[in-house]
Amino acid sequence: KRFVQAAGLPKPILFVGGRTKNDLLALDRFAALGIEVRTATNDGSEGVQGLVTDPLDDELAQLRHEGRKFELFACGPDPMLKAVAMRATGTGSKGWISMDRHMICGVGACYACIQKTVRGNSRCCIEGPVFAAEDLIW
Repeated sequence: KRFVQAAGLPKPILFVGGRTKNDLLALDRFAALGIEVRTATNDGSEGVQGLVTDPLDDELAQLRHEGRKFELFACGPDPMLKAVAMRATGTGSKGWISMDRHMICGVGACYACIQKTVRGNSRCCIEGPVFAAEDLIW
């Protein structure tokens, strides 16, 4: 199947980062769906050398220059999630952050997957795992 773009909505861009090109998974699957993929690796073995937020920042600057609205969706390690959430809230855009926590019981009883939010401690397995960027407290 190929990605079908809804009328009036911008085409999504997938930003993928890792330490080396060996850390970048399923790029061909996204490309086969017709999704534009941009990569970054710490060692420069694939895409831009640096963090995945480097090509993201370039794209966000272009979108702001053009006056286009956007939303950010992120999953990955906490430092990257925080960086993406800060970019969303810093630009007044919506951001949706998937908190990758160990969910020991999966029913909210053990409180092992707590994330601080503006509403207090939230259990990722019950209130999440996806949170609005503006709701997260880092």
